Amino acid sequence: MHTFRFGTMLDTSTAEPATGCRKPAARSGGKFEEQMGPSDRTSTLAQLAASIAVDASPVTYARITACAHRTGATDGEVLGTLFAVAPIVGGVRVAVAAPHIAAAIGYDLEAAFEVLE
Repeated sequence: MHTFRFGTMLDTSTAEPATGCRKPAARSGGKFEEQMGPSDRTSTLAQLAASIAVDASPVTYARITACAHRTGATDGEVLGTLFAVAPIVGGVRVAVAAPHIAAAIGYDLEAAFEVLE
C-alpha cells in the first residue's frame, strides 16, 4: 500500500500506475464530504508548489504538470502557481524550477531565447 521514496511515504493505492496521478476520490454526494478536501486540480497545484519549494527534479515537474493538466488545470494556472510561491520560496528556487515547468507545458525555451539574440 505504501512505498518509501525520497524520504516520504506515498500512498500508491489511489495512483494510476502509468502516470502516478492520484485518481479522483469517490464521493458519496454528501455536502460535508464535498467541503472537506480540495479538488484534484487544487491538490495537484499544491503538489507543484511544494515541489518548487523543495527543488524537485525535472521528472517530478513533468509528472505533476501532466497530472495537473489531466485534472483540468490550464497552463496559466500552472505558471500562476510558480508566481504565487515566488515570494515564499525565493527567486533562486523559481529560477531553477521555471525552465523545467516551461518544458513540461511544452514551451520551447530555445526558440524563445533565439528571438532575444
